[in-house]
Amino acid sequence: MPTWPASNNTAHSAPGMDWVVIIHIAMLFFVLGFFACWAWILWRRCHHPKPHIKLLMELEEDLRREASISGKPDDEGKAREPWERDPDWWRRSGS
Repeated sequence: MPTWPASNNTAHSAPGMDWVVIIHIAMLFFVLGFFACWAWILWRRCHHPKPHIKLLMELEEDLRREASISGKPDDEGKAREPWERDPDWWRRSGS
């Protein structure tokens, strides 16, 4: 069994304790760096989308703009299947 010094001096284990602290600080900075990179990737994807995603977003915006200019929904005027109901079928059923 090891003999402990009579005083509370723990200088003999100081290098080991130093490495524990250094490793914990390194792990803390590694985790913070990971979250910073993750946040940067999310920000970049939102503000600088890939070209094909940007094209889809522009096409969707064009369709919305055309629908708002014409003042009618896109599905009006399209031929319906025989099994489909009128869009306002629920309004006429109560009166």
